Amino acid sequence: MTAFRDAMKEMKNLPELKLGLRASPRIATVAESIEEPTVKVESPRANLNYDLIASELKVRIARNERLTWRDLREATWCLWGTDPQLAVLPEPLAIILEGISQQENRKPYRALASTYIGSFDIELPGLSSVAKKLSAGAEKRGRPWSNLQRDFDVFDPTSGPASVARAAITGYTSPTEILKAGGLSILDAQSGFAKFSTSTALRLLAEGLMPDHERRVTLIQKLTLDARGQLIFRDYGHLVAAALVAPFRDHMPEKALRDLVLSVVLSLFGDPRLEPGRWARMRETESTIRRWLTEQSLRQFLDVVDKVADKKMWRYRRAFWEAVYNEGLVSEAWVVFGTDGERTAKRVFGEKTSFGTFTRVGAKPVEKGHAVLLLRIGNGVVADWSHLGRCCIWSNFEDKGAPKLYQPRYNSNNVDISGGLSDDVHSATFNIAHTASENYNWQNKVSQKIHQMTGARVSQAKYAVAR
Repeated sequence: MTAFRDAMKEMKNLPELKLGLRASPRIATVAESIEEPTVKVESPRANLNYDLIASELKVRIARNERLTWRDLREATWCLWGTDPQLAVLPEPLAIILEGISQQENRKPYRALASTYIGSFDIELPGLSSVAKKLSAGAEKRGRPWSNLQRDFDVFDPTSGPASVARAAITGYTSPTEILKAGGLSILDAQSGFAKFSTSTALRLLAEGLMPDHERRVTLIQKLTLDARGQLIFRDYGHLVAAALVAPFRDHMPEKALRDLVLSVVLSLFGDPRLEPGRWARMRETESTIRRWLTEQSLRQFLDVVDKVADKKMWRYRRAFWEAVYNEGLVSEAWVVFGTDGERTAKRVFGEKTSFGTFTRVGAKPVEKGHAVLLLRIGNGVVADWSHLGRCCIWSNFEDKGAPKLYQPRYNSNNVDISGGLSDDVHSATFNIAHTASENYNWQNKVSQKIHQMTGARVSQAKYAVAR
């Protein structure tokens, strides 16, 4: 021992040697520079009965028993979703939150923050009290919670989801990805906070926050669809539909964009003309979609048949029906295609586009490429045949022989008036051949019939074709 003391004295007397530990060991410095691992996002243990734990904690708190940090951690999983829910009981909730705020161990705070993110719903009892405690302790408890609170105010139930939603829109990503980038890499995409932030993002998009419509459609898909193209949050269907369609309520988008939106909407919710029950929560959006579908059905007929029709004859037909549509007289439209038209329509308008098809049964032969345009105009129904077929009109859509729109299959008898031509505008049934188009013969007579049914007149100037 004497030799050791002597050696230490000698070392003290060596001026060139400056011994001692670093003020901050290198390993500590490196550790401080590393983000706190995301395993600090706590989760409940699968082997525990949290209903039982909630009941026991309720009794213990009533007895004023001291709660350990482990008790407080488990208590966070009993705030919501258990029986009893401790968050609905003001005194137990206050004691739990105060205990967590006083606790030096960080695990109860992390558990509380994790259950807040996972269970988040603006209507949850006690949510504002939980949020206030989390906000007050975020800086002290460190990352990722301190960063998320500083950057997005996540512990404010109102501004937090809105902030994350706006960041998602700006970053062209999802709220889940924003939270993961903030340090919650094990976050479930369906966590309450991510879900509520998504609903906020959808409302902002419906209000027109992203003016680039094609990018908006793609972002909505990124926000709401899983790998199979199905809705992640099924109860948000009405919000998804509104986000896709609402920015166009005051104007009709150009055709390509309209068809893009329709393809997404129809793939998710079906055609409202065929599946109205799926649109029960989306009546305003449904009204817009039906208007678009009416125009699309008219365009289906005109565009598809245009590929095989006599160009000289067909440009007059297109001009006439587009004029009638533009006058606001067509309330509904549906097309019946033969096999050739069916293939072309799906290629041009997408696999989800809706129309009827011909069966092989019927007195009137259906030629290759034949199609029929069905229109509701006033109280009547029009069946306009392509090629050299006739334009047939029933003054009353409830007439026994009048065709019904939106049927999947038709035979030719369903959409034709038997017998000879009858162009008396006062007759209950009217049919005329498409003759002398360049002289506006059939157009003027059909226009008269439309006027007789609706009281509205479409002047020849509206459907005149420049020669």
